Amino acid sequence: MDPCYSMAAGHGASRCPRGACIAFVLAPRVTCRRMRSMGGRPERRRGVIGRLRQRVEAFLVKRVWDADLDGFSFLRRTAYRVARIGYLAVRGFRDHRCSTHASGLTYVTVLSIVPLLAMAFSVAKGLGAYERLRAEVVNPFLDRTFGANGVEGAASDLRSAIDKVFHFVERTDFGSLGAIGLLVLLWTGVKLLSAVEHTLNDIWGVRRSRTFARKFADYLSLVVVVPVLLMAATTVTTALHADYLPEGLSELWPKFVAIGATVIGFTLIYRFTPNVKVRFSSALLGGLLAGGLWHLAQLAHVAFQVGVARYNAIYSTFAALPVFLVWLFVSWTILLMGAELASAHTTEPVFRRSFKALALGPAARRIVALKVVLQVAGAFRDGDAPLAPGLIAEQIKMPERLVNEVTSGLESAGILSVVEDGQDNGGALVLARDPAAVHLLDVVEAVDGLPLDSEDQGLGSVAAVLQELRLAQVNSPENIDIESLLARGLEPED
Repeated sequence: MDPCYSMAAGHGASRCPRGACIAFVLAPRVTCRRMRSMGGRPERRRGVIGRLRQRVEAFLVKRVWDADLDGFSFLRRTAYRVARIGYLAVRGFRDHRCSTHASGLTYVTVLSIVPLLAMAFSVAKGLGAYERLRAEVVNPFLDRTFGANGVEGAASDLRSAIDKVFHFVERTDFGSLGAIGLLVLLWTGVKLLSAVEHTLNDIWGVRRSRTFARKFADYLSLVVVVPVLLMAATTVTTALHADYLPEGLSELWPKFVAIGATVIGFTLIYRFTPNVKVRFSSALLGGLLAGGLWHLAQLAHVAFQVGVARYNAIYSTFAALPVFLVWLFVSWTILLMGAELASAHTTEPVFRRSFKALALGPAARRIVALKVVLQVAGAFRDGDAPLAPGLIAEQIKMPERLVNEVTSGLESAGILSVVEDGQDNGGALVLARDPAAVHLLDVVEAVDGLPLDSEDQGLGSVAAVLQELRLAQVNSPENIDIESLLARGLEPED
């Protein structure tokens, strides 16, 4: 009788009870077919969607990424690039748990919306432009998005709730809050902006957030500038609507301006919120996707509310707040979709060069970590300015996200340190130790994780054996230091 196999990648093998086949027992839900008759669980089968997804991923990995686009026509080259960017965006949306992040941002928005709007509109009040801003920008936007007051159903209830929020905003008196109340108000407002920055940093693979002073300055600038930009857009829209456009186009002009303003808003978020330099073209691409999807979501949102009001008046009234929360969740999800597309557009040119290396897993991370350390040490030896992670990623031709990941481990191990360089790129990297005191094994352990102390961790004699292996590696003549590697002429780009 021929043995049958049920394989789980990366697991060890042992024979099934009858000895007729080999079952990979470390996969808890995978058993051989013959074990089903003995009470074992049947092997896991992929459904149609699972098999289709597997084939699509295999095609993208083997065909799209392996292809050399230099000899392709413009249209074919563009199609391959679109497929690559789309693959990176979809995979990033899944791997970064964007739906979970959108849920968290929805909660923080509910907590922070009144303080944030109060701070923003206080600027408009100080400029004497609040009434005009409310009448010509805010109210028309709410009418288009949620419907005007007086319309029965969920839209009316939701609009009334939003009007109450603005009522609370208008009644906010910063002078009567006191020092503690003002600090709490500022904290809740900053909390939302900080949560957005943290989420976008995660998408771009940035491990280091802005300092508190930078956050305060940047967020305050955002709160001050946005009302001014809204007033400028309103003035231009009113002027063009009144005098310069034909009658037919003047009716459509406000809608075009609203879409354009949304695209610009998303683009600016992607361009300036992450603690890393983002190319304007990448930010604009993400802004176009997010702006278009967001306006489509508004149409679906209003249609859903009308449908609820039409078929069930009781449920329509009850659904006002949940519908608003769903709208917030969808809006944040769309923002993160655009961010993933912008990040994918930035990463795609260098991702192909390292695609096969990335498949190697830990081995590739060790190589990238050593390249980063050599690059930083080389700049120190030559007396050059400290290098930012983005510049290092370009020089060693690796994705910036991977460079940021290994840099985080090197920083935690005390090999590298991040210093401010006055640029909006998340800081620059310098050696935290003498290059003669940093050895190859130090870099490997910084990426793989620091070695365990068998006595402190209580792991017994098995860990002691591994500790002996590590000591042999430490004392190996091949465990040379970074300074010696540079003296040999080893270049990080090799």
